[in-house]
Amino acid sequence: MPGAPEKADQESDAITGVLTELRQVIEAELAPKDDPQQQLFNPDERRQYDRDVDALNARLERIPDDIERETAAIRRRYADPAPRLFPATITLLVPEGGRLG
Repeated sequence: MPGAPEKADQESDAITGVLTELRQVIEAELAPKDDPQQQLFNPDERRQYDRDVDALNARLERIPDDIERETAAIRRRYADPAPRLFPATITLLVPEGGRLG
């Protein structure tokens, strides 16, 4: 199937770009900030904040593996493409009497 390697490259680049952008967003969110409102957190809010930060750190650590796994899946999908034929039909509507104009 022509174009399969190029399509695999495009899709791999796209998923890598999305996951790289996600990594950047998470890193920006986790960057140390001087937020005085955090000092106003009650214990439950503080625990939730800490859980959220831990979840973001865990997600950040998984991104390189996700990129590798997703690009490998894309390459496998395009490794041995098979052409597929889909039936199509056309219906012509002709006015009564057979004259079109």
